[in-house]
Amino acid sequence: MPILKLHLENVGPFDALELDFTDGKGNAHLGPHILTGVNGSGKTTVLKAIAACLAEPLDSQAVIAGRSSADHGFDEETWLRLLKGRSNSSTEVLLGPTETAGSRIKVVDSDQHWVQSLMETEIYEASPVSEAEMTEADWEGLDEQREEHEALIADQVRDIWDLGCVATYSPQPRLRWLAELSFQQDTYLRKGWLSFDSTIDNRRLQDYWVDCFSREALSQRAKTPKAPSSVDAIRKAVKAIFTGSALSAQEAEPTVTLDGRTRPALLFGGMELDFSQLPSGVNATLSWVVDYLMRRDAFRWRDEQSSRAKPGVILIDEIETHLHPQWQRRILNGIRAAFPNTQIIVTTHSPFVVTSCEDARVHMLQVDKKGRAFIAETIERPDGTSVDATIHGVFGIKGRFGPEVEDLLTEWNELKKRDHFGKLNAKEKSRLRSLVKKIASRGEELAAMVHEPVLSDELLEELLSATGPIPKRR
Repeated sequence: MPILKLHLENVGPFDALELDFTDGKGNAHLGPHILTGVNGSGKTTVLKAIAACLAEPLDSQAVIAGRSSADHGFDEETWLRLLKGRSNSSTEVLLGPTETAGSRIKVVDSDQHWVQSLMETEIYEASPVSEAEMTEADWEGLDEQREEHEALIADQVRDIWDLGCVATYSPQPRLRWLAELSFQQDTYLRKGWLSFDSTIDNRRLQDYWVDCFSREALSQRAKTPKAPSSVDAIRKAVKAIFTGSALSAQEAEPTVTLDGRTRPALLFGGMELDFSQLPSGVNATLSWVVDYLMRRDAFRWRDEQSSRAKPGVILIDEIETHLHPQWQRRILNGIRAAFPNTQIIVTTHSPFVVTSCEDARVHMLQVDKKGRAFIAETIERPDGTSVDATIHGVFGIKGRFGPEVEDLLTEWNELKKRDHFGKLNAKEKSRLRSLVKKIASRGEELAAMVHEPVLSDELLEELLSATGPIPKRR
């Protein structure tokens, strides 16, 4: 049951925002959904707003159960700072297979606290008198309201469960070599999945990696029938994202070292690399890919059908971080191949990411003169648009060269147009000659643009012999 829509009011840079994550016809769409726009247009705010909606019912359920909060890891304090100065803020997500069969989770700002549980809000706002003045009928009414609210929270938590395995990431190189692994069995895999910056735990991830290979080795030794394993999932994801790029000399292959102590490693570029030797882009991407696989393995699926399909949602902020353009062009298709039933929502500043995936929907965010963000356009199938056209149309960059060169070309073009009509004085003609030399010195492509075409004597004679002498003007 994917995310269908997000509605925001008075959140961050948005006065109001309606984002459509369907296929444009009200049906679920797994994406990738790509959020792009200038800094300050609210791309990260959108991801955090989705996480805030998923966190609220879990926090309310924790309160009902007598705990202070859930273990989802959402950074509530930072979220509240984002809302400072805003009033009547609300965020709402619509979940479901279609709009008509969807369910809503809505969090509304109160005077005291953004994530004050709905139970507390409803109970205390509905009490017109103090506890000492309340009658038995008043208490019975509150009990009924509490039961209704608990049922609502239970439904919302079930809806979140139906999303499948959900996790949020801000890609950074999180992996490093460890002298010792712990192999502790704990509840980490059910914690921190909405924390973005700290979703990944290096030690737990390496424990998982080695454990997967150990179980595969034991299965091979026992000669048990081959079934898809966690190692197969890791191999599939690594191959989909990193193999076939011109940047690697051979296929990327996950493995383990056996030099006295079993350690995770990656065969990459003809070398076996431990996690401290990985290139930053590989490290940053491998971190969240394997973390998601680990969480998906530990997820308690609602039924057998969900267990086979393994649905989920991945939110990734600035997915291109540390990646060469070659890999930026491959990353979304790689994720789609690795996680075919997972909804993918990402932010990016990369035209290579935007144009990389056939089934993507690009949501363009812009900022008006007052600093308020809004959705400008949603683009279908952006892979049919060139990178040059995307740089111009999506990112609003009109020049092909560096800013200084563009300024020189603009001045040259204006003088050249006036020169064509004989309107330059001696000083301006001198400036035009100077610009031609300066621009041409920056490279062959620029030289070809600003120099007058010159025909060689041989070519000129050949043309004259074929066409005859050029008649003189009267």
